[in-house]
Amino acid sequence: MVPVDQVLTKNVSAVTASTSVTVLGLFHVVETMVPVAQVVTRTGLATTASTSVTVLGLFHVVETMVPVAQAVTRTGSAPTASTSITLLSLFHVIKSIGPVAQAVTRTSLAPTASTNVTVLGLLHVVETMVPVPQAVTRIGSAPTASSSVTVLGLTYVVETMVPIAQVVTRTGLAPTASTSVTVLDLFYVIKSMD
Repeated sequence: MVPVDQVLTKNVSAVTASTSVTVLGLFHVVETMVPVAQVVTRTGLATTASTSVTVLGLFHVVETMVPVAQAVTRTGSAPTASTSITLLSLFHVIKSIGPVAQAVTRTSLAPTASTNVTVLGLLHVVETMVPVPQAVTRIGSAPTASSSVTVLGLTYVVETMVPIAQVVTRTGLAPTASTSVTVLDLFYVIKSMD
């Protein structure tokens, strides 16, 4: 995985300020929404407010928090435990719900269990396994090649499906086909080219 260190987001309302925000261990430049100019994740300040912020083109609810030097999730109920999770090939400690205390990302090894975990307001089905150094897709047939794909501004090494060995992201060239690829348990339609 080759992370893009800075991604400028966009929102549909007036922008009052730009600020640095740490999401899943990656630093991004985030344009905050109208009444909000102080939204950060990793802070030593007490929680002051919750606000909407656009990160990687998706709207999330991010809250400034107490001295918790890690990304926390937004859940429907109070978190009861902390757990380690590997997202985008990086280890992070998040607040988990109920009995979830060992969620990690997929690997090539057989899963031991699956559980629901909420990360940045998005619910993911995560399989508990040994983590791998890079994000790979889950495919229904044997992979034939590895290719780079950019999802939400981040570049991943993706194992493509049997008849598809040329998966790329949208470019200025006309796409010839589209294919589904799974990154972190989310399905994306990626434009592929000859």
